[in-house]
Amino acid sequence: MLYGFLGFEPGANGDTFHPRLPKDWPPLTITSIHLHDQVLDITAHADGRAEKKQSRKSRQAMKHILALLTAHLAPLAALQAADFIVADVGLTPAPIIVFKDAPPRTRDAAVTLASYIEKISGVKPAILDGDPQPVPERAIWVGVQPVVETLFPQIDFDFKHPEEIVIAANEKHVVIAGRDRWDPAKLDIVTKEGVIKGVQQEYGTINAVHTFMQDQLGVRWLWPGELGEDVPKSERIAISAPLEYRYHPQMRARGSMFNYCRLGNKGYGRSHEWTMRQRLQLDSLEIEGGHGFGDWWDRYHEKYPEIFALQPDGTRSGFPSPHNAKLCMSNPKVWELWLDEVAAELQQDPNRTVFNASPNDGWASGHCVCDKCSAWDHPDGEPRVFIWNKMNESRPATSDRDVTFANTLGELLKQKYPGKDYRVLMLSYGHSRPAPGEGAACGQCDHDHRREFLRPHRPGGSRIDTRRHLPSAV
Repeated sequence: MLYGFLGFEPGANGDTFHPRLPKDWPPLTITSIHLHDQVLDITAHADGRAEKKQSRKSRQAMKHILALLTAHLAPLAALQAADFIVADVGLTPAPIIVFKDAPPRTRDAAVTLASYIEKISGVKPAILDGDPQPVPERAIWVGVQPVVETLFPQIDFDFKHPEEIVIAANEKHVVIAGRDRWDPAKLDIVTKEGVIKGVQQEYGTINAVHTFMQDQLGVRWLWPGELGEDVPKSERIAISAPLEYRYHPQMRARGSMFNYCRLGNKGYGRSHEWTMRQRLQLDSLEIEGGHGFGDWWDRYHEKYPEIFALQPDGTRSGFPSPHNAKLCMSNPKVWELWLDEVAAELQQDPNRTVFNASPNDGWASGHCVCDKCSAWDHPDGEPRVFIWNKMNESRPATSDRDVTFANTLGELLKQKYPGKDYRVLMLSYGHSRPAPGEGAACGQCDHDHRREFLRPHRPGGSRIDTRRHLPSAV
């Protein structure tokens, strides 16, 4: 067909067609002839003429190929062109700019970021403070300041969640920021461990910096110390742009998971650093735990004997011991004194948001039997054996009593400190381990009851330290 009727003749200077059709034949068309890099439709006429056209299939295929190439290569080219270059051969590394009057730990995070950029690329970026003029052509901005909102007009820097962070990049700038809350006048806090420096209520920007180092720079901290550190090596550090990453932790109380690594002066230095890198140490819901009223007998039993638990023998003796004396939780004087304690704690440390109301230890002994406290117990609560001086008795678990006490204090917190995210800490162990009765303890207020199960003492043991948090406002 091709060589006969169409008279196809290949040649060094091109291919030719010399049709050989009978004189009375109509035109003959053959489609999709593949010649070299073309697909042709050839129409032969009886008078010896030949018409060549690019096949429709060829045009459609070419359009499809071009569309695919455009779809796949154009974004890649755009991304390559938009990369933010942190460091590269022959290029001064982008400076790190920390917002004005940043708290000390936040500025330390910027110093840490600069040191890891140096470990990766071999060059160390400069660290600047405040709003430099003129604005650098390229920069890494740590924390939020007015110029950042101009450089990233599409980014919402109004953080709505505790510890919320955002990491964003365009071809000229990177911002690493988070929700930070602190009192400039109370950065150094006096505690039983001594002075803890640089304390904040929220450390969003610091946690954002460590997230950036892990996710964007590829740094890993596998275990404490230099041996557990994995740092990639590359003269070129590029961040793909545009980028917007936003996150807020679902678990705000993380520091207690590693008790000797929490922010403070006890524990182990390398472990402190490691837990900070893992975003575990610098949380926003600090839980100290323990029992809340260990010194109250010595402080108040002479002046306010009525605040202590009524015993079955009619006394308020502080049984089983002064350090483990239980309270008459339903007594308003207890609530008043507890609020005074909260005010004193806030005076010392305005960053506090969690206040302990957990009963003293000796969980089976000396609980109040007055009518009001007993009315807080659920009538169908799990039976437990209670101990008083020379007397044992089975009574409902204290879960509902403890929750009602915490809710009462939470409501008072809400009234005294409106708009604050203050919470009451209540241990749930011993005779308060069973779940409270449905609706029984919650009817007096509108607080949520949140549990976190932390620090099991031993597998299969009888005691698990379960914390129940009841916020005064959600």
